Amino acid sequence: MPGDAALLVVPRVGRALSVAVSGCTTGQAARIRDALHGRANVHVVDSETEVLARLDFSESAWDVVIVASGTEQAPATGFVRAIVQSPARAAVVVYCEPTRNMTPNIAGFAAAGAHQFLFWGVNDTGIFLREILEAARRQRAADRAMLLLRAFIPAGLLPLVEAALTDPVAVNDVRSLADSLHVHRRTLFNRCARLSRFNPTELLAWTRLTLVALLLEATGATVETIAMQLGYPSPAALRNTIKRYTGRRATEIRASGGARLVVGLMQARMQERSTLHLV
Repeated sequence: MPGDAALLVVPRVGRALSVAVSGCTTGQAARIRDALHGRANVHVVDSETEVLARLDFSESAWDVVIVASGTEQAPATGFVRAIVQSPARAAVVVYCEPTRNMTPNIAGFAAAGAHQFLFWGVNDTGIFLREILEAARRQRAADRAMLLLRAFIPAGLLPLVEAALTDPVAVNDVRSLADSLHVHRRTLFNRCARLSRFNPTELLAWTRLTLVALLLEATGATVETIAMQLGYPSPAALRNTIKRYTGRRATEIRASGGARLVVGLMQARMQERSTLHLV
């Protein structure tokens, strides 16, 4: 049974959530429309080509694509993989008919990168479906954060980044980061000092702020909602962290490039720390 945080309905600013429904039956599409009535624009799209054509960052881009699982003989794993491997913001939710033989297909969809699953008659109505979509969007944001950070974070520190992004609620301080990697806190400090001149606290804070920035720019969620979703002690704590590390407010980050701004500031700070160490 989901807890209070899982049942949270995310407040939105700006444009409405845009959801594409592809390959689903009339009944499945109707259940999705009912669950999202007044909360999202739902578009039934028969053509995979049309879905892929709108995987961009324009105002008309999809936020979530709900893909029917297909048949045992012809699962839609290739379509799911194509969406996930695109650089766009769209999250992928696979809609399954719960059957005795679905397990192998679910494993295949997970390997293809599907972010969440819907099951007919189980979690495809009301607040449960809406939370599935928001959870998928958070996972997609984590995927994109990892892609951005992988470009310049030393390889030896990527496991730290991945642990922080995989479970941001649980991994929210250095102790929990060390526990998730089954190492001593001192090991983290030594590794960070050797590879980046960042300490683990800074690396964790910047990693989480990259995810915050992606949620700000892609989901339209408020600071209050993001603080709850990512395990910050309070919205004020998140606002203070944003200001301390970036020198900006959340509204400025949302309006000035989002994650690109935060990642640029992080890179500059890493370079500054490395330069100071060499002087």
